[in-house]
Amino acid sequence: MREGILLDEFSREEKHIHAEQLVPMVEQLLKKNNTELASLDGVAISIGPGSFTGLRIGLSVAKGLAESVNLPLVAVPTLTSVAFALKNTLHASEQTMVSVLEIQRNEFAVASFSSKRFFEHHSEVISVLQHTDSTAAIEQYFMQRSEQLLLCGPASEKIFRVLQNYHSLQEKIFLAGNAFRKCNARFVAFLGAQLLQQNDIADIPSLQPLYGKDFVAKQSTIFARITRNNSN
Repeated sequence: MREGILLDEFSREEKHIHAEQLVPMVEQLLKKNNTELASLDGVAISIGPGSFTGLRIGLSVAKGLAESVNLPLVAVPTLTSVAFALKNTLHASEQTMVSVLEIQRNEFAVASFSSKRFFEHHSEVISVLQHTDSTAAIEQYFMQRSEQLLLCGPASEKIFRVLQNYHSLQEKIFLAGNAFRKCNARFVAFLGAQLLQQNDIADIPSLQPLYGKDFVAKQSTIFARITRNNSN
């Protein structure tokens, strides 16, 4: 991305390909656009919540890219980037958006955002909902909200189906279109550019993924290939 304009992107919707495909995709993207890693102004990473493996690999690659040529690294909350994609279509409406991700089987992370005052008013606290047989945690989270809610994110359809079992929620819970049920790197890049301008730079050695629950991370060396290529 340059000056708020998306120049190019690669997108793959396959499971379990991070370790094998992420670094080659970065290399291809740079080569396709005749761009050297060192010429970038910074690297943006989707910091979570999300899958444990995906977050660990993604952050390892991002750290490797940034450290190899001394670039600043900025961390974008994943739920924020998902909601931001939807926010751009709502203009000045007063709707509240709720981003939903499944961080582990039947455990969900959610965050709510104001479409009109997106950057000034949104929930920083991530709630983890455990989807049990009673769906008590999910029910309680949404029952306590009085406003209409528009669900977005990868787990939004799954949560929406659960909430349709409650008559009192059917008239205030709505589901965003298919285009807003995915994590998209272009919005991570856009928000990352804003953080870069604000000098909201992450401390690379101490930066850890936002898992949404306790997890012991192991260091990955997946970025070694890119580091080697840039040192040759």
